[in-house]
Amino acid sequence: KNNLQAVASLLRLQMRRGVPDEVKHLFQESLNRILTIASVHEVLSTTRLDVVNILQMVKKIGQMLVQNSDWLEKDIRISFSGHKVKLSSDKAVSLALVVNELIQNSVEHAFAGRNRGEIFVDVERDNERVTVRVTDDGIGYSQFTDTDSLGMQIVKTLTEHDLSGTFSIS
Repeated sequence: KNNLQAVASLLRLQMRRGVPDEVKHLFQESLNRILTIASVHEVLSTTRLDVVNILQMVKKIGQMLVQNSDWLEKDIRISFSGHKVKLSSDKAVSLALVVNELIQNSVEHAFAGRNRGEIFVDVERDNERVTVRVTDDGIGYSQFTDTDSLGMQIVKTLTEHDLSGTFSIS
């Protein structure tokens, strides 16, 4: 966790020293990914177990994204609901990165032309299957949306390969 925080500090320092505006959002996305992984390790350090409460983890990620974002001028709220489901640390890191990407995607695309919006994260367990839904009350999904972006590739790869799950957009 401390090493990840150090890397995050170096990225912040670089951003303060000057990064061209056209790539600043890429630095912020990388910073958010690093801080997301650090959040999982922080949750692990408080439990002293090798399992993570998913709901607790996604709340921490959502709060971190709000604190480290450049969308503070907008009134975007994140709410969380669902069951307290536990996952092993390796799966938790993958799921944390997926949730991070989906929340960032909502923030960047769902509220275009709007000053407010809400993002909902829901964690449900049905027998051995865990479903995590990230939804928003934004402008909606278009069939022309770029699903080949790095963020969506991260989501698809981690969901299908690391989590043995499925991913869908609707």
